[in-house]
Amino acid sequence: MNNEETASLLKDMQQVGVPVNTAPATVQVWQRALSKFPAALVADEVQNFLVKEETAPRPSTIRKKCEARWEVHLREQARRLITNDPTKISFQEFKKRNPGRALAAYQEGYRQTHGCDDPSPPEWTRDDSSASILKSMKF
Repeated sequence: MNNEETASLLKDMQQVGVPVNTAPATVQVWQRALSKFPAALVADEVQNFLVKEETAPRPSTIRKKCEARWEVHLREQARRLITNDPTKISFQEFKKRNPGRALAAYQEGYRQTHGCDDPSPPEWTRDDSSASILKSMKF
């Protein structure tokens, strides 16, 4: 958010009846608290706050709400980048190309995670599923 967007947000809040000061110093405080977030996200969080609360929002309260929502957004964006990578092949394709390496990779991962050998073979060695290796991983 830039200064103009912050000033506009405070004026919009004032127009709907929220007792907020629009002095330059107040704009700077709000700007400093919310500068790293997109204006649409901040406006949405302010609207959500005004619907749920009867008090005037504070910059710190809105910043905390925006941080939480922004973290979720960044996590989802990172997950999309990982799962939509065209260089990734499905586990089914990997098993077809390298049948021995697929089982060896699974067993090594199990050993590293659990500290012992897997007592039973994985389900995908028994049946020919088309699950992606990324879908079988837990993030």
